Amino acid sequence: MSYRRTIIIAMVSGIILSGCNSYPDPFFEYQDATTPAMLGQGTLSRDSLQWNNAFVATTKELYYTKSHATGADIRKFVWEEGAFMDMGKVDFPENAIHSDVYVDEKGEVMLFSSTMLENETDTIGDWNIWKSERVGGDWQKPELYFSRPMPENEFYPILADSGNLYFTITPHGSQNGDIYVSRLVNGVYASPEPLDPSINSESNEGDAFIAPDESYIIFASFDKVESSGKSDLYISLKKADGNWSQPIWMGREINSAGFDGSPFVTQDGKFLIFTSSRGSTEENPFFNHYIVRFNLEQYHQ
Repeated sequence: MSYRRTIIIAMVSGIILSGCNSYPDPFFEYQDATTPAMLGQGTLSRDSLQWNNAFVATTKELYYTKSHATGADIRKFVWEEGAFMDMGKVDFPENAIHSDVYVDEKGEVMLFSSTMLENETDTIGDWNIWKSERVGGDWQKPELYFSRPMPENEFYPILADSGNLYFTITPHGSQNGDIYVSRLVNGVYASPEPLDPSINSESNEGDAFIAPDESYIIFASFDKVESSGKSDLYISLKKADGNWSQPIWMGREINSAGFDGSPFVTQDGKFLIFTSSRGSTEENPFFNHYIVRFNLEQYHQ
């Protein structure tokens, strides 16, 4: 009798374990991905005009920006039963364009860039950084992040653990942006400072991912000396003197002949997620999400 009970328990345990292994964490199958693999093919990646990557490990949500006929919206996917499930767009005002989403690691604060009007007298409708907090599972009405609006366009915000905010500023009438940091000092944001000339150039830099401890930055840039496409990904390390190292090109495996951008390193530091137009043409451009193992140490050599 005890023998039969042991067999039954073993069989049930095997079924339970099998069921658990059928739905591992979102990136389990990419543990050995030393070259970029498409992430969520057919669900998350759909050969469409989409960009951004903001993954929240605690809630298994991935947010990104998707273009539509009249602008762009922020969309949410949730990892459920072994796949990324489309939960639709985040419910923000319809009469504006929303892009470049960042979500903190707890999934409680969202920053993004939008053309929403700053106030009732605003007639420009330029790009500013906005903030929404999640209450009871719902994202609340957005508010301007900075207490004083800036005269230029602001894109791609991301917060470091210190509270320092990194983002791109593009002057009105220009297509070229630079990456800035606004430092949080005694609870107040200082005026934005451009990052080192080693990072910012006369061309276009943006899509910055900053390490939580600000020890490295990954960003997209055009027209640097070492490049394989229209925009490529580069990494720069914080030096002992507080300056940034010369950017390191992230190589031909990650960079393609198309547009590569929107870098995001998962909270555990194991994976780099980015978007790329590889496989598309100039006549029919589209983007997908890609994932690859991230090894920071190789850039210290």
